Amino acid sequence: MPKAIDKSKSVSVSNLSMITAAPPPRKIDLVRKIPFFTSLSGADARRIADSLVERIVRRGEYLFWEGDPAEWLYVIREGKIKLVKSSSNGKEMVLEMVPPGQVCGTAVIYSPTQLSSAVAESATTAFGLRRSELERFVYGTPQVAKAVIEYLGNRLKSAHDTITSLVTSKVETRIASVLVKLAEHHGSQTPKGIRINIPLTRKDIADAVGATVETTIRTLSRFQKQKILTTESKHILILDVPRLKKLAE
Repeated sequence: MPKAIDKSKSVSVSNLSMITAAPPPRKIDLVRKIPFFTSLSGADARRIADSLVERIVRRGEYLFWEGDPAEWLYVIREGKIKLVKSSSNGKEMVLEMVPPGQVCGTAVIYSPTQLSSAVAESATTAFGLRRSELERFVYGTPQVAKAVIEYLGNRLKSAHDTITSLVTSKVETRIASVLVKLAEHHGSQTPKGIRINIPLTRKDIADAVGATVETTIRTLSRFQKQKILTTESKHILILDVPRLKKLAE
């Protein structure tokens, strides 16, 4: 006969997911996730891994501030970082959400100062690479230099697309576009659709598209009624990718 379960000692679903989650990536694996280091030899990748310095920030703390000297490039190991930029009237606009395995502080490759602030959305562990170490590989390794140029080109195109969208597109189109990009970069396929693997609040989305929270809530509710998406445990699940892409055009 099965042994009775003591509910006082049972493990919640959220705790169970933490227990069964994959262990955080090793330093060498994180180096491979930095866009311009993917083609490095094993020896070079290990040399960079040995140069990484750990930083731990609690929720609400800043990894760096806009205007700080751009001396570190960070790759996120655990947690989530939100990149924000402040306007002259003090309003913050969300530029990007940075999940584990992604990088932030990339101003280090083209600016003397950080162009945005990085605030932890949850307890976060990041590994930093000094500007001097990065420059050594850029100047001494042609494939790294080429990868940096390609990365900057992609970032410039993305910035151009964002500005064009903010100026010419309706809020519905901007929200659809942001969700499509998040699904492409941070989504995983499930039996129901594509799950965006970054917990997002309505405010996160509103800030990212330059809209009010109220308008964003109404738009997302409309998408849900149209069976385009739904939410599961603070994550967005895209049910109808073709329709969302059509709205993003």
